[in-house]
Amino acid sequence: MSGGGEELRVDPGVLRGAAGDFRGAASDIAGLGVDVPLGDAAAGMPSLATGTACRSAQTSMADQMKAAADDSREFAGSLDTAAAGYETTDRAAEHNIRSNPLAN
Repeated sequence: MSGGGEELRVDPGVLRGAAGDFRGAASDIAGLGVDVPLGDAAAGMPSLATGTACRSAQTSMADQMKAAADDSREFAGSLDTAAAGYETTDRAAEHNIRSNPLAN
């Protein structure tokens, strides 16, 4: 029971579906290539300070996109783990109820 007196209900399938959505988002983020235009700009002016700044920004953007994709994948894994945990707990409770002679 939660603090408000409401029963907590968890649907592991919904958790797994959300995990799949986060995996898809991770793939989308990883494939955005937001750093590519900065690299192209840097290549067009290699000897200028602007080119150096573009290369630096390119590296930073690539790192941030990788981190965002990694975080999304990690969260997906956490959702899968939570779903498995709820299923394990439900199976254990079912087993305990079925094996109780008073319940039969």
